[in-house]
Amino acid sequence: MNCMGWNGRGLGNQPTVRELRKVVKQEGPSILFVMETKISKERVESLKISLGFTGCFGVSSEGLSGGIALFWSADVVVDVKNFSSCHIDAMVRKDIPNSFEWRFTGFYGAPRAEDRHHSWRFLRTLFEIKHSAWMCLGDFNETLFASEHFSKSARPEWQMRAFREVADYCSFTDLGWSGVEFTWDNGQTGESNVKARLDRAFGNAEFLNKFEYTSVRHIVTTESDHCFLSVNLREHMVEDRGRGARQFRYENVWQTHVDYDQLVLSSWQKGAGTDGLGGVIQALNTMQTNLSSWGAKEFGDLARKGRKLRQKLERMRSRSVGRGPTDEEKAIVKQLRETLRQEEIWMKQRSRVQWLREGDRNTAYFHSQAAQRKRMNKISDLERSDGTRCSTWEENCGEIQSFYQNLYLTQGYKPMEELLDIVPNRSLVIAAVVIITSTYTVGKDSKCIQMDCGFRLGKYEGAGYQQIVSNNQLRFDAGFSKVMGFDACRDIKFYAICQ
Repeated sequence: MNCMGWNGRGLGNQPTVRELRKVVKQEGPSILFVMETKISKERVESLKISLGFTGCFGVSSEGLSGGIALFWSADVVVDVKNFSSCHIDAMVRKDIPNSFEWRFTGFYGAPRAEDRHHSWRFLRTLFEIKHSAWMCLGDFNETLFASEHFSKSARPEWQMRAFREVADYCSFTDLGWSGVEFTWDNGQTGESNVKARLDRAFGNAEFLNKFEYTSVRHIVTTESDHCFLSVNLREHMVEDRGRGARQFRYENVWQTHVDYDQLVLSSWQKGAGTDGLGGVIQALNTMQTNLSSWGAKEFGDLARKGRKLRQKLERMRSRSVGRGPTDEEKAIVKQLRETLRQEEIWMKQRSRVQWLREGDRNTAYFHSQAAQRKRMNKISDLERSDGTRCSTWEENCGEIQSFYQNLYLTQGYKPMEELLDIVPNRSLVIAAVVIITSTYTVGKDSKCIQMDCGFRLGKYEGAGYQQIVSNNQLRFDAGFSKVMGFDACRDIKFYAICQ
């Protein structure tokens, strides 16, 4: 589960909402706490659909200051217990039977130092409410130690001491951080620049016992002077399995490019080097390769470009401890804003709503359409043939392997002499097969066929069709209808045979 907090400095601004939507899509939080919305409760709650959430509880701002909101997704159940202009207190659990329930408090400390003692007194009041596991997240507008503040003048010790005292009183433990060191930057240059770690997440002992591997990350922004606070809740250590090779997918948006027709024509002519089925397959492979690289360059690199720009901005801000934003940093901020705008336009094309044309500015609709398709296409678990469901990664992998093994097992020998009689040259036969292992040695001349898991073409050269390879190698019976003798893949059926 992922929880996020952000001082957005006004959700009435479209670029701010666009950046919030982008980060929410990237991080996928189950809970989002936003401070300084500067808009009414009704306007805040109208944003939940475009942000991809199913629930929202907002507190209206007082004029053009204040305002907080709590958003949550469909995978959690949130029960708001109490709230004020500076906090929302709720009980949270996953939307599954008998799930663990814990307390979440989104907190916004008083911006003015002379009013901050009211915030600390209120935190003590919240602590007195009966609770077990508790996490408190937000912008506290104060640092715990002098090392968390950078400016020409030092931060008053009495302010930090008061914050440390209330943290000790509530039995809070700082959950740490990664990323940029400071979560707030006033954006001024030279000696006027001030940075501080004002945003953080606390947890008590019960919370840390349950979510032992919780981590916190600071995510830099362009539309606010505060970083996003991303808290990743983990009960167990998760192994990073990485991602496999990306599957080729054709995008309709490619057809809108002026170079599309010429690229398809040149790719097909270049790939079709031989006649027959082999030439067709070669041309298709060439076209897939060219379209994938070209599409990534022209359309598909917007998300990656945005991530790289955000990472570069994060590195620059990490190094700018003793100064304000440079011209290069401001240029990166400008590029990132433009990339986010372009990606929003690209999202419209991916929504596949053909009857809405240029000029329609309903960006929330387009985003919700694309997000809904993603939710529908996501496979969370697999159902076995007996109706039960796989619950772990290993069970899913085992079910997939079992399914395809059964799919490509032979169903018995069928004579293929009628098909073979029409083949004019039996000394060369190309057979498309599905295989599980990688390298095979075939025939008397021990020619090697390299095959990965998936569909490939393999050649068999021999004088006849009754070829037996010694020991535990391949045995081809009449018509190549069956391959036998492998412990790993057992019987594997040829699904096509041609010259």
